[in-house]
Amino acid sequence: IFTYKCIKMISILFSFIGSQIFYQIFVVIFWFWLQIITPEKIAIMRDWIWIIICSLFFLLHIKFWKTYFSQRIKMRIWVIFLIWFTSLFSWFIFDKNITDILIGIKYGFRYFIILLWSIGIGFFLEKENNRSEKRVINWLNLVKWGLVFTVVIGRIWQFLKLLKPEWFYHIGYWGLDDFHFGVNPPIYYLTGFKWSLRRQGLFSWPNNYAYFLVVFLPLLWQLFSIDNIFSKKKREKTEWISFIIIILWIITLGATLSRAGLIWGALAIILVNFNKLIKHKKILIWWISALIISVIGLSIWKWDSTRVHIEKKFWGISSVIEHPLWVWLGSSWPAIHHWWTQLPENYYLQLMIDMGTIGFLLWCALMGIFFQEQKQIKEKTKKEDQIHQELLNILNALQQGLLALMVMWLFLHVFEDSMVNYIFFSLYWLTIGYLNSLIKNSKKNE
Repeated sequence: IFTYKCIKMISILFSFIGSQIFYQIFVVIFWFWLQIITPEKIAIMRDWIWIIICSLFFLLHIKFWKTYFSQRIKMRIWVIFLIWFTSLFSWFIFDKNITDILIGIKYGFRYFIILLWSIGIGFFLEKENNRSEKRVINWLNLVKWGLVFTVVIGRIWQFLKLLKPEWFYHIGYWGLDDFHFGVNPPIYYLTGFKWSLRRQGLFSWPNNYAYFLVVFLPLLWQLFSIDNIFSKKKREKTEWISFIIIILWIITLGATLSRAGLIWGALAIILVNFNKLIKHKKILIWWISALIISVIGLSIWKWDSTRVHIEKKFWGISSVIEHPLWVWLGSSWPAIHHWWTQLPENYYLQLMIDMGTIGFLLWCALMGIFFQEQKQIKEKTKKEDQIHQELLNILNALQQGLLALMVMWLFLHVFEDSMVNYIFFSLYWLTIGYLNSLIKNSKKNE
């Protein structure tokens, strides 16, 4: 029986994850308009709310601790060791204080910390759920329509900005502009090409929005099937609705005018349809060729921006060569509201600057273990079980989104303090934890 306390905790957890889509609006209203709480304090409050929710969830499930902590030990040890290693190195070698170290942990390891909490919560949820297929479907529908709601509301929000800009000026937004730290955010961001407007929906920045749209594109494709839309078969009304939603998602991604988002959105589509494309190699080659041409074409089209990106990447490489042990935690973007000094325009260079080459190799090892454990989960999943198969499809879609993101990281820094981290990685790790517990229970029943 699903306990009343557990239902309340799940409601609070999903409410927290869902509330992240309004995070930037909270910041604008409570700081740039009302001037009552700074963005830093809002971020700290959000992090503490997350910690409290997760801690309560763990305390309510003490009876499952022994089962949970007896498995997936390797991953937990590696996460803790990586954080411990980089923290001690900063403390003793570079004489950094606790504040420096906490900032570095926040911007370099947030998704791993979310991992430690969320996998456990997913594990406990499965124990309480007692294989209720209906409840799993309800959760997936909540995620499914929550994603659609985010994009639709974002489109309405952007339309209102054009229709009634004075409303938004009143609550803390400013005129058309680019990003400037510490000042009122612009009502619309501008791109260097003929000052075109860039859409960011409810998010703080067009690239953040592109990040969200790319990582969730494979999941959306999974939840809204359009397999028959191009066939000669009779199409159902639901298939047309699914097709319209996916087209809206892709158009919204294009409206961000983010080169990285557009290119790696195309990569995400290739990953989603790879099993079908591999059967038609000419079409696959055409897709890959088009992707390469798009990378080159967009780079030439926005050459001024491309040149700056290349310069910053080489500067980042030089910094890593000059300081192979690292500069220090929290020294590079996105620790912008503290004292960042370097913007490498490459997430992997950012990690090497912050953690050093040794720390980066440990990070790579941890990611390798993470993907290996996912492979084991997939191999052990019972394909004939509907719940197993449904969750496995969700995990595959989230993994495809992460792979697209990891390629995206080669060309663009990604905001570690972005609200997208809580939305995407929480759902990712919850799925892994739930599926892992489901596999354990299936073995016991056998």
